[in-house]
Amino acid sequence: MTATKEAIERILGPRTFATAMRVIEDWDRTARSMPLLSEQIARMPDGPQSWSTTHTWPSVLTAMKSAGLLVELPSEYYNGCKVPMTEITDLGRDVREHFASKATA
Repeated sequence: MTATKEAIERILGPRTFATAMRVIEDWDRTARSMPLLSEQIARMPDGPQSWSTTHTWPSVLTAMKSAGLLVELPSEYYNGCKVPMTEITDLGRDVREHFASKATA
């Protein structure tokens, strides 16, 4: 476990399905023009993903990491630009599955 992750867990407690859903619901309720976290996690595929560093994406990325839905991977460089990389966690997969089951119900 990284020092950052340990610090987050000491402050916020362990990430659980309930805490992740609370973060998503709070975000979606106040999102205004920001992307909805529920939509972002529902569309998140398995495997490494790159993230835009412009507009509102950095805040969405930070919220998803703090909820335990994503883990940060080493950044990659494309055309000289540093691009954040993440991968969905087991918790993120559980949340994604929850939203998928609601969509088909």
